[in-house]
Amino acid sequence: YLTREGSVEGIPPEQLRAATLGRERADKKEYPSVKWLLDRGVSPVVAEALAPYQRGGVEFIIEKEGKALLADDMGLGKTIQAIAAMSAFKSDWPLLVLCPSTARYHWETEFRHWMGRESQSALKASSNNTTANGEKNGNITHAQELKHSQINVLTSGKDRILKADKSTKVVICSVGLIVNLVNSQRIVPGMFRATIVDESHVLKNKSTKRTKSVLPLLEAANRCLLLSGTPALAKPSELWPQLSVLGGRREGGGRYPSGIMCDYDDFMSKYVRGQSKTRLAELHTLLTSTVMMRRMKVDMLKNLPPKIREKAFIKIEDEKLQSEFTFYLRMLKEGKGLLGKLAKTHEIGGPQAQFNGPQFVPENGEEPLKNKEVLHHLYNLSGRSKVARITNMLKNWLNDPTRGKLCIFAHHLYVLDELERGAGLSNFRDSTTKFIRIDGSTSPKSRQEQILTFQTDPTVRIALLGITAAGVAVTLTASSTVWFAELFWTPAIMVQAEDRVHRIGQQATVRCLYFIAKGTLDEVLWKLIEKKFRDLGEFVEGKENMGIALERELEDTKKMKFSR
Repeated sequence: YLTREGSVEGIPPEQLRAATLGRERADKKEYPSVKWLLDRGVSPVVAEALAPYQRGGVEFIIEKEGKALLADDMGLGKTIQAIAAMSAFKSDWPLLVLCPSTARYHWETEFRHWMGRESQSALKASSNNTTANGEKNGNITHAQELKHSQINVLTSGKDRILKADKSTKVVICSVGLIVNLVNSQRIVPGMFRATIVDESHVLKNKSTKRTKSVLPLLEAANRCLLLSGTPALAKPSELWPQLSVLGGRREGGGRYPSGIMCDYDDFMSKYVRGQSKTRLAELHTLLTSTVMMRRMKVDMLKNLPPKIREKAFIKIEDEKLQSEFTFYLRMLKEGKGLLGKLAKTHEIGGPQAQFNGPQFVPENGEEPLKNKEVLHHLYNLSGRSKVARITNMLKNWLNDPTRGKLCIFAHHLYVLDELERGAGLSNFRDSTTKFIRIDGSTSPKSRQEQILTFQTDPTVRIALLGITAAGVAVTLTASSTVWFAELFWTPAIMVQAEDRVHRIGQQATVRCLYFIAKGTLDEVLWKLIEKKFRDLGEFVEGKENMGIALERELEDTKKMKFSR
């Protein structure tokens, strides 16, 4: 191949091997049988519950000896695949599960469901499992494999981690708490030989205290399964810490990612600083040929209804708000950074740049604002500017009893508060505006209870959701409509939010509506989101020219009609 220096060299042997492995896997048409999984020690209850493609995921993890990155699209069932795969390595338990704080009780529930109960199997009995009358074709009773008392959910740094009688089988801990436990040496490398890291993209920065605390634990484990529907939230460099855990040590020290065989400096040079479509395609090939399995819902769930995105524009009519936006957007354009470039390139703000109404004067007078402060003001203003219009639309939704359930995502508590107050949402006994609310202050137990309520109670029609707080470990398939009252900086976070609804169990077409306030930071953010989404698509999905596909753009929310 042609190097960057212009010379022609042979393809490196390790890349040839990786490409060959990837081709062999791509050419493989069949998924393993349930018997194949049982023969390798997978727990019977979960083995028999897996969909064929999920059995394929478990097979991949087992063949990688429990060291892999399962990067399936959100909604494909990474949790059940992880439990199934790691059950094959019970000899290395106790198992440490690291996850977001809000997902701890979700993991406990899943372990209890799949490994904590007896079950009947319809598989043919083996010679060692004949029925009472000597027949070999009978139901087999599988004993409970995991007692409730053997699962330990850590809630504070003072909790006992492992019981003295060595009966603890699964320890579930938040990624935030693990830092304190490592610093106090209550958890040390080698203490757990089997680990699962849910939402492993939180380890994106190798310099943070969190990553520095967690990586030695994972490197010392025999089995390390990383789970993430968005393995790199914004750029390829975020993959390095995750990949290095799955690799090995180089001679003379340091680590290399499995299958990539390069150190940190080489990785940054090739795939970050030297980023190109060719390099990103190469990285995708290496990842999927070695340590990463990535499947998309559109390919695996042929019967899953489609997801439709729509963009609705809201015109800012308040003159004072217009003046504020003009002032801060001008400052943003004068500043440095990608957002400033996007604002200038796309002339964000349009006619409002020549606004002739009352001029806005900031509270701090002529004192210059820093870029972060400008962004903070603009982000807050963009959310506030849309609340009244979205509240009216929410009232219209509630007034029509034929409409189903609705999920509304926002970032700022103020926006959630105003939607709750303005639409008159309440949970009084005879209320017709019952709702659930999950934000950063919601306890993990209350969160699980509210999710169950929304899924099962037909009188609860509205879910108010923090875009980061409710973006993971949440299933809300009782709804098929999602509104984004605010945008977020990272596209993967918004896709995660969409897929709380668009996942296994959804029976209807999912409609995702993004509210964009004209002449505000929303327009800049949307351009940034589109760029990041394309970049991610090239090295995670292996596709070029990906964007956030829109079914239609709605210019006037006042005239909007909802699809049923």
